[in-house]
This record gives sequence, structure tokens and C-alpha cells, in this order.
Amino acid sequence: MAMLAGMFDDFEQQLRETLTHLYDPTFQPPELVRKVLAATEAAPGTSLQDLVVRAIARLEPAPHVPATARLRRLHALLAYRYVQELTQEETAERLGITPRHLRREQQRAVHLLAQRLWEQYRRRSAPVTDEGMNAGMNEVTKELTEGPEALEPAPSDVPSDPAQAWRSQVHRELASLQQNAPGQVADVLAAIQDVVRIQQPVAARYQVQLTAESELPAGVTSVHPSILRQILIMAVQRLAQQMAGGRIRLAARPDGDAVALQVVSTPAAQSPPNSEFIRETVAAQGGTVQIRHDPEHSGFHIRLPRVREVKVLVVDDNRDLVHVYRRYTERTRYRISHVAEGQRAFEAIATLAPDLIVLDVMLPDMDGWEVLTRLHEDPQTRGTPVVVCSVVRGEELALALGATLYVAKPVGRETFIQALELALARAGRPPAPGSPP
Repeated sequence: MAMLAGMFDDFEQQLRETLTHLYDPTFQPPELVRKVLAATEAAPGTSLQDLVVRAIARLEPAPHVPATARLRRLHALLAYRYVQELTQEETAERLGITPRHLRREQQRAVHLLAQRLWEQYRRRSAPVTDEGMNAGMNEVTKELTEGPEALEPAPSDVPSDPAQAWRSQVHRELASLQQNAPGQVADVLAAIQDVVRIQQPVAARYQVQLTAESELPAGVTSVHPSILRQILIMAVQRLAQQMAGGRIRLAARPDGDAVALQVVSTPAAQSPPNSEFIRETVAAQGGTVQIRHDPEHSGFHIRLPRVREVKVLVVDDNRDLVHVYRRYTERTRYRISHVAEGQRAFEAIATLAPDLIVLDVMLPDMDGWEVLTRLHEDPQTRGTPVVVCSVVRGEELALALGATLYVAKPVGRETFIQALELALARAGRPPAPGSPP
């Protein structure tokens, strides 16, 4: 038992080191960390970063756990610090606690993650039956999920005015989602289909049929996917609770620079539907809500901002890094194409007509400075914004040769997305609604 406990201590220490270097392409994780993480994921070839990100995601508490619960704060802390690479000060500010408190909570959060991963590893590779060992390993989980600390709010989270505290909490949750995943967009049709599937048990209870339809392609609204789903779920619930049979139709269509969403009941609900959550959330996303109620129909008519796809050409011979960029831009409006040589960049530009170019300096056939010079001299490409992203510290030269922006490697997700948005804005192309300033 002592040997296993010692191995866990080693694993926890190694995991802390791995978290600190999560996005460092030169970091080689210790053997024990690789073995434990590999045991948590069945799919072969999954990257270390993805394994850690998924492990942190699995710590997210169930929906019924309050937003102020300590377990939820520990999960958010891990996501802020190690997935989004925020500093301790930035993380403390988002969680509403002091940096000193944050440092204590960070130790506890990493210990919880290590404990969960270790339990999964033991179950798959070498189950332990010793009751004392099991009890010790489960102590943190039990305390945080069953004990009073599970629902213990931080002192700064205790509300004074309940209505104002609720609105403040709604906006904090929305801001947290946007900060955790800047630039994300929602597939409207996928969101509608998800809600119809999720809400079937509720609809069946009220003998209501749910139907979905959409004229939109994927990725057309700048609202975070989770936010959009919650808006639709709440709208369905509000209508179903006032019905005794009938149909609720979820529909979407383009409407100029917006997406028009309808959640409409037939026959009409007993009284006009309302939801402060929907009003607050939609307004925070730059949208509008209308409630319509007549003898035949009741429903929510919602308009949310649309976004267009942005084509990004990455010119970089580091394929692993390009994979990271693609992961950074998942579920955003950015669509990445890639070439590894400078000469091929010109061919790709002629074919793809990218909206934005991310350019490395050290390329196998010609350096990025030459590529940048030729792009700036050619009238056909001079207007395309270029972000120079390199380990070579050359911001002054990059801007002098015509680059729109310079970013030093290694670059985290939030910084990368913000660089794309800023480059588009500087080139006179408006950023997505709700994107980081």
C-alpha cells in the first residue's frame, strides 16, 4: 500500500509539471503520466493535450450543482489555468477570489484531477482492493461531491439582492463561457436537433410533440453552442409547462445579418410565455426576443447575430503546431488550410483566396521574410492581412515588411483567436459579434 501511495504522489507531482508545460511542443511528459493518461482514453493516437483537456472536462459537475459550488469552481480553475493558460491573477479575478486563495485552491484542484485519473488507471491496469488505500484515495472526491464543501460558496459569491445577484451570475456564466472558448460559433441546426432529442422526456410528460426544421448551414451564429442550447431548452420548457398536448416547432432561417429562431406552440399556451433567463441571455449576445401569443399560437421569436466563415491559410512546416491551431479554431468561424513551404503559399493563395494568412518565418524553401515581402509587393495579395507567428523575435521587421500583426510562439488558444480577430479588424474587416476586443 505504501508503494502505491508513493507512486500516486510521484504521479501527482509529474502531473503538475505536465499541466504547466501542456502546450510546450518540446516538453516530454514523464512515463508514468503517459501511462496513466493513456489508460483513460480508448482511442489510439490521442495527443497528450487532448487527453488532459478531456480529463479536465470530465470533472465538470452535473447541471444540478450550483454555480457557486466549490467543486464547480475547482473545475473552472483547472480550465482557466491549464486549458486557457490564464495567469493566476486573471483566474482569481474570474473566480472572484483573491490570488492567495487561488493558490490554495489550485493545489486542491490538481490533487482532485490526479486522484480521478489515478482511480481510472488503477481500475484498468492494477485494481487495488485494500480498503485503507481506497478510502484514502476517495477522500477528496467524497468531500467535494457529498460533503458540505460541495455546495459551499466563496464569501464573495454570497448575494445580497437576490434578483440582482441572479442577473450578475447569469452574466458571469456567459462571460466565463466566452472567455473559456473565445470565437466559438454555433451550428444552429445541430443545436435545434440536440434540444429536440434532450427535451423528449419533458415533452412526453406533457404529451407534446417536438419538431425541428432549419434552412441554415452549420456555424452561422456567433453565440456559444452551450448558450444557444440553453436558450432553446428554456423556451421549450416554458411552453410545454403550459400545454396539455399539441406541438412545439423549433425553426431557424436567415434574416439579413441575423439568424431568426422560432420556438412556437400549437395550440397556444394557457398564457403568454416568459423567461427572464432568455431575455437576459439573448440581450447579452446582442440579440432580441419577442413574445407572441394569439388564440392559435404562442412562442418565442429570437434574432441572434450571424457570422460568415473566415478562410485562414497557415504557412508553417510544423505539422504538429498546425494541428494545435486547428484544435484552437474548432467550432469557430475560422477554417484552416495549410501549406508547409513558402513557394506553395502563393499557389494556395491563388486557389483558396484566403481572408487571412498566418505565416512562420523559418520555412524549408524560403524564409517568411521573403514570402511576406512578395505578398506585400503583389497588388493581388497586398490587402490580405498577415499574422507573422514565429519563435524569431522580429515584430519590428514583420510590421515594416507589411505584416498586419506579429505574435510570438508558443501561442495559447485565446491569444491565437484574438490575433486573428485583431488582424481582421486592422485590415478593415469587422470582427465577429461578441468576439474579444
